[in-house]
Amino acid sequence: MSSTEKSPRDAAQAGAPPAATRLGAMDALERIAAIQLSNRFIWLAAAMALLLIGQLSFVQLRIARFEHFTLMAYLTLIIELALLISALLIGAATPQTAAAWSRRYGERPFSYALHGLATVMSLALVLLLLLAPVLYLHRYPALTTQGISTPLMMLQRGLLLFLACLTAFNVLMILRTYLRIPWGLAACLAAAFHVMLGYAVTYLSFVTEAMQRLNDVFYYGNLWSAIPGFPDLQREEVFHNMEMPFVGYYLAGGAGLWLFTYMLWAARAAALQPREPRASGASGASDAR
Repeated sequence: MSSTEKSPRDAAQAGAPPAATRLGAMDALERIAAIQLSNRFIWLAAAMALLLIGQLSFVQLRIARFEHFTLMAYLTLIIELALLISALLIGAATPQTAAAWSRRYGERPFSYALHGLATVMSLALVLLLLLAPVLYLHRYPALTTQGISTPLMMLQRGLLLFLACLTAFNVLMILRTYLRIPWGLAACLAAAFHVMLGYAVTYLSFVTEAMQRLNDVFYYGNLWSAIPGFPDLQREEVFHNMEMPFVGYYLAGGAGLWLFTYMLWAARAAALQPREPRASGASGASDAR
């Protein structure tokens, strides 16, 4: 073999991409989440929610304007809206996320399945950011002596709303993947689905005993006092802290709904996505043989 000829191993190494570009699944997941969180509108929504949380907490501290659980309902609604807006922004910005990925890591195709998992990480960060001041400012030791833990109540509600908003993101991706409708219209329809899901949960919690502990998770049970003619879906018996095993059942049901809707669109996206081409080094090695 002459000095100018390359062995099969040298040919494979010459054609292979640099080690830095061969990303593992976890590395790709983290980088997609970083791209998602670079969307300034997500931080704008979170900042506005934090501002409202701070204002309501300050007013309550100074003049005690709201009844305690009414204030908690307002704070829960603010967190829900911020989570939903963030989830829909991430979904509607999927083309921009894919384009940013291609510019930075063009050697590896964009994975829509990892995009869905990265949304879980991004939305969890938003939830943590919104819950942190609520859990710190609204501890109310006097209620703890009565067996009511406000931080636990808000944490339980936040986790359930987190799963509901992740499901709305999946619905957006399902509409786009199967029907190929515009991203903006898919986001609006996903928001409508979230409203219907919340109303359905509130209605079922009003008419069934098994779901009665979910009556205060969504705000629809309180709308009768603000909107004339709206059905009164608020139960007389209020469960501020959901006890086990019911909270486990509810969280498992929400996680199951998220997983089911995720698998629907992730499998479809994987089937439609062009397969990742084999490394040129492999072809070079076969040619050399």
